[in-house]
Amino acid sequence: MNLYTVMQICDAYARLGGAVQEQLQDVVSGAPVEDQNANALKMIRDFLTDQVSPGDDEDGLSLEVNEIATEIDEHLANLRKEEEQS
Repeated sequence: MNLYTVMQICDAYARLGGAVQEQLQDVVSGAPVEDQNANALKMIRDFLTDQVSPGDDEDGLSLEVNEIATEIDEHLANLRKEEEQS
């Protein structure tokens, strides 16, 4: 990773806005995705997957991002099912 990449990540993080940044920090810290806003979760998933490529295996980062993204996708799918059933 070079300095330009770091700057791009910082810029993308800043564009998330304070509320989404807070929820991103919660999710990364291990808070349940079920406790987060669904719209924020979509932005979090996109942010994480845009910033980390599957080949970025430094310290298992891509694996961790994939696990969080999968957890978010599963939660959002469950929310959609619940909406359809009601």
